[in-house]
Amino acid sequence: MGVPLLQMFRGDTPTIEVGTELNPIDFGFCMAGVATPLAYEILLFNDKTGSGSSDDARFIGIELLRKIVTYSFVSTGVASQTHTMAVIPIISATVTVDGIKWAKVTSLLDYGQYAQVYEFDYTTGVVLFGDDIHGEIPDASLVVNIDYTPDTNPYGKQVAEGGWLSFKSVGVIQSEITIDTELASKIDDTHAQVQHYSTITEVIGVWDNPGKTGTNYYTGGSFNADSGLITLGNTCTGADMYVEYNYMGKDDNQSGYTILSEGTLVLLDNPIPAKNAKKLYFKVDPPANTDPASGVVLKVILKIVYMY
Repeated sequence: MGVPLLQMFRGDTPTIEVGTELNPIDFGFCMAGVATPLAYEILLFNDKTGSGSSDDARFIGIELLRKIVTYSFVSTGVASQTHTMAVIPIISATVTVDGIKWAKVTSLLDYGQYAQVYEFDYTTGVVLFGDDIHGEIPDASLVVNIDYTPDTNPYGKQVAEGGWLSFKSVGVIQSEITIDTELASKIDDTHAQVQHYSTITEVIGVWDNPGKTGTNYYTGGSFNADSGLITLGNTCTGADMYVEYNYMGKDDNQSGYTILSEGTLVLLDNPIPAKNAKKLYFKVDPPANTDPASGVVLKVILKIVYMY
């Protein structure tokens, strides 16, 4: 068996991995005080492009690693332009002008007219650009993008994070997996326990040797689709039992959304077999006081942990 590999993909374009630093999940514009569901489902895959021989990913946890708010405007070409961010205070930010990253400085007075720099007060959320004497003016008609990470936990995580991001796990990709030969845990001469606790769809056979020759001790037996317990149809006195069976992922079937917050791991109920996926649905609800006039453009980066 191989090591699991968990990755998130867009449900509408499952070749695109999302939720990472390089490609956050993009909610687009989210109205303040209004719940905005992600327009597509997220597929949390285990070994999506592998051979199907990976172990189940178990004890899966999801954590909000970082939120990124995007503020964009078109430069007027006016000296000393200022703009104020909607969500403050701010932890970090990246400013680009026409796709080129500019540098944050303590004071524009320390730089000349061609320096691509800006001042940014993370407490007030005000960004200040130059005047072509101290710091360059962004040329008129150029697009300025400000991606920043707000500190939404200044008064404690539960209070501040409560309305931002949540998810639920409903549905799985029902791709059947065949375990060709697994050394089962022998309980007694008529019972064996297999490793995979997802839904077993069919037990093909149980033998007393890895070559699966001779008597198939499962003939006439039964199995528990959820627990992995196999009851043999014929007594097997051998020291080991080798099992061949098919199984699929088990749906978490969560009825409501669970809040995701930074520093808090939310566990899913069931494992993910190789080349299978859980369907995750996300929504965001920025607090009404984020920006009374409108809302924010939001991206999120998630952290996935698991065992096997």
